[in-house]
Amino acid sequence: MKSKTSLKNKFDFRKTNYDFAKHSKWYWIASCAIVLVGLIVMLCAGLNLGLDFTGGSVITVTLGDEISTESGYEKALDKIEKVLNDNGVKIASAQKEGSGSKAAIIVKYQDVAGFSNVRMDELTKTMRIEINEAFGIEIDDVGEEGDITLNSERITASARFDLIFNAIVAIMFATSLILLYIAIRFEALSGLSAILGLAHDLVVTIAFVAIFRIPVNSSFIAALITIVGYSINNSIIIFDRIRENLAKPNLTDKTNKEIANTSIKETITRTINTTITTLIAVVALAIIGVSSIREFIVVIIIGILVGFYSSLFLVPEFWANVNRERKLTKPTAALPEEDEAETNDNDPSAKVIDVVDEQ
Repeated sequence: MKSKTSLKNKFDFRKTNYDFAKHSKWYWIASCAIVLVGLIVMLCAGLNLGLDFTGGSVITVTLGDEISTESGYEKALDKIEKVLNDNGVKIASAQKEGSGSKAAIIVKYQDVAGFSNVRMDELTKTMRIEINEAFGIEIDDVGEEGDITLNSERITASARFDLIFNAIVAIMFATSLILLYIAIRFEALSGLSAILGLAHDLVVTIAFVAIFRIPVNSSFIAALITIVGYSINNSIIIFDRIRENLAKPNLTDKTNKEIANTSIKETITRTINTTITTLIAVVALAIIGVSSIREFIVVIIIGILVGFYSSLFLVPEFWANVNRERKLTKPTAALPEEDEAETNDNDPSAKVIDVVDEQ
């Protein structure tokens, strides 16, 4: 006999009385509210476009051994940032490159609103001189011997149209293949529900990006495409369980909403485990990774959480509402309830755990 205090029983969501399908309208209201707030922010302030979409400049400051230590790097970066701030420029990103005498700080910044390319070039030249002076090198003109500023260059907004167009094409192509697969593997309405979930995940993610002013650049586009591939996973698992439950003789008297609710409860543990393990890896990468990928990671985290939400609270309920009710019949037999894939009653190790729990 299994112990009632076993770990599995403590987290057995199949025994909960909560009806996921019954409250679906509140989930949609919550999503619509987030999208509405994001839309208002975009209309009032627009998206926080990065260098890939607005254009900007790069200054490479070669300091050598002066930035060999972390404290030396931080002090040098503070001096550079002060010069830029005094000229009305904010650093978009900064990173260390090289080692020894060739160690340098690469600083990227966006164009000042309303400045032409010529005016930005003049501003960059001025800041290069001031950066050299901040480090104690007096020069009359940039480029003379002793100039610690190795290089400066412009970044054009080349990604603005090509990147957006290619991203839209990639998302539409992936969505079409997903719809085709689900329609063949399950049914057309399941595919439609899954695509609606994908659209929801992308729109809500963009709304969060607008609300929290997360920079939109090429990594943001890559994150959206990644979310499309990931968020469909949980929905597929639930649809597979729905298909199994529709074929069970002891569930022939259940409506679509009851089938959806039962399927969610039977797969929610697996969905939670998958989401948590993925988040652990992603958050670890954000902590120990370089700063240039953190914006990408933040969008991925938002997409994972939104995908978890939609796969449980929106997609199955939408399937239950749009799918035609089958003819309900009296159950023919009460078959023993099947455990999820991760639990096997015939597994000797599982029985040992149960005995230990019972003791």
